[in-house]
Amino acid sequence: MWSQQGWNITLRRLLNDWEVDRVANLLQRLEDFSGLNTNPDAIRWKHDRDGEFSAGRMYKRDLATHPGGHFWTLETNLEVQHS
Repeated sequence: MWSQQGWNITLRRLLNDWEVDRVANLLQRLEDFSGLNTNPDAIRWKHDRDGEFSAGRMYKRDLATHPGGHFWTLETNLEVQHS
C-alpha cells in the first residue's frame, strides 16, 4: 500500500532464503518508481478535449463514426409490464 511516507509492504509469510534477494530487488524498484500521482482518480471521456461527457457530444461522435446514427434509432418495444 502506498502512503505519503512511502510503500508499506506486509508479507503474509516468512521468506525463504532464495526469495530474500528477489523481494529486496522488488522493494528497490518500488522505491525508485516515480510514476505515482497523488491526485484523486477521475473519470474522463477521452473523445473530448476537456474530458467531460455529454449526450450531445456522444451523439456527434456516433454520427461521425456511424452516419446512420444507429445508437439513436434503436427499434425497441416501449411497453413495460408490471407484475
